[in-house]
Amino acid sequence: MNNTPAASEAMRASEAIFPKDFPSTVLTVPDLGWKAVVRFLESCHNLPGTNTSDQVSADPKDRGGFFHYPGRSMAGGVTNSQTGKAALRSCGSMSYGGLLSFIYAKLGQEDPRVVAVKDWLRSNYTLEENPGMGQQGYFYYLHLLTKALTAAGEDRLPLANGSAVLGRDEVALRLLQLQRADGSWVNSEPRRWEADPVLVTSYAVMALERLEWRMP
Repeated sequence: MNNTPAASEAMRASEAIFPKDFPSTVLTVPDLGWKAVVRFLESCHNLPGTNTSDQVSADPKDRGGFFHYPGRSMAGGVTNSQTGKAALRSCGSMSYGGLLSFIYAKLGQEDPRVVAVKDWLRSNYTLEENPGMGQQGYFYYLHLLTKALTAAGEDRLPLANGSAVLGRDEVALRLLQLQRADGSWVNSEPRRWEADPVLVTSYAVMALERLEWRMP
């Protein structure tokens, strides 16, 4: 789920370069495997019924979120009350990556899978941590959050408690608060390589750039 959003973005970009009516006599454009992308996304989605794996969490707190890949969640596991087996917990960064990938794969906003992940994100919205991971991968989380909400057209994000937040403004303010005196960003939690200011500053700059435009 770390690689899938980037690969899906590249696939969507290639469609902009080679539209459907591109002359086949000039270049044969390969069929992009969006159905395969969606199948993989479903295998990482904590959505009972769609994902039939016994590793899907039955806990309502996890429903609709994403874990890292089939068989593994960096957010840990919990015993499935129905099967007695270990089930995987949902994570903030992977869930925004899942939403973004669903959008790239052209699933509509009313699709039950999209609705489910957006419901999880509304219930777990925070700019204080990467839900399920604490400070691990925090700046990567903010990067995917801005990308996914921009792609979804969610300028004003309704939360599960009935309130709403201006996500774009809140993320920008949060990043400005965390910027160091030399202009860089770095995470005090070194895991996920976020002790590297070059990497973390790249995440922050990409997030700020994304806040300035909307996906067509």
